[in-house]
Amino acid sequence: MYTTFTLKITVKQRLWRCVAEILKPGSQNTGVNIQGDVPAAKKKRRKTSLSRVATTTHSFMMWTLVSCILYVFALSKLDLWAVLATADELLKEVKTEVVSKPEQCTQKSKKGDLINAHYDGYLLDGSQFYCSRTDKAGHPQWFVLGVGQVIKGLDIGMMDMCAGEKRKITVPSDLAFGKNGKGPVPPNATVVFEVEVLSVSRGPRSMEAFTLIDLDQDRSLTKAEVKEYLKLEYEKGGKPRDDPFYEKIIADIFRKSDRDRDGLISSKEYNIYEHDEL
Repeated sequence: MYTTFTLKITVKQRLWRCVAEILKPGSQNTGVNIQGDVPAAKKKRRKTSLSRVATTTHSFMMWTLVSCILYVFALSKLDLWAVLATADELLKEVKTEVVSKPEQCTQKSKKGDLINAHYDGYLLDGSQFYCSRTDKAGHPQWFVLGVGQVIKGLDIGMMDMCAGEKRKITVPSDLAFGKNGKGPVPPNATVVFEVEVLSVSRGPRSMEAFTLIDLDQDRSLTKAEVKEYLKLEYEKGGKPRDDPFYEKIIADIFRKSDRDRDGLISSKEYNIYEHDEL
């Protein structure tokens, strides 16, 4: 990353290199030798010629020096734009701060994983605009990570999280609610989320899981197939759940993925979801 100090050094180095080219041995050579036994008339003509050459050389050096200064000035402006562009990119980054993390982490979240989490949303002035613990029934939220079910900034900021981990995630407006805002969130607002992940499991929308879920290999997923897959995953992780738990997840999955409402998730619907094209 550029700093003001390195920018100044870079400009100075370029200027000195340019001047060094002017002062390089031979750069001021006029090409005229006035030594030797030369008649007075020829000496006079040669001195006049030498004077003209010296004047021309001086003008050339001055013009070269001016060109160097203009060249370095232009490059310094380009460097400044690079600094500004870098600063602008930094403003668009998602910033994460780990608040707490369990000592043991058997599985970190990745794209396509099914996440169960609580999260609270705040504006930079500290005012709260969302709280999953008080919204509706106060249940933690279920969503598949990295496929657009939550804002882009959360998809980015919640990668590589463990069950039981808490993070503070600062999201710029471009990766949150944008220039239009949403509800209590004003346009172009940077937002801050306090997130607590309760569970991480392989999601039924991860591409490598499709053939495992599709037991009859008919390139479509039924609710029974998805439920069987989820049960196996939770049992494998040592956290078996009751039927209402699975039914809630399945209802959410089909509500968001079964776009033609035929009770199945077709391979086309599945692929659209996986590739973030919703």
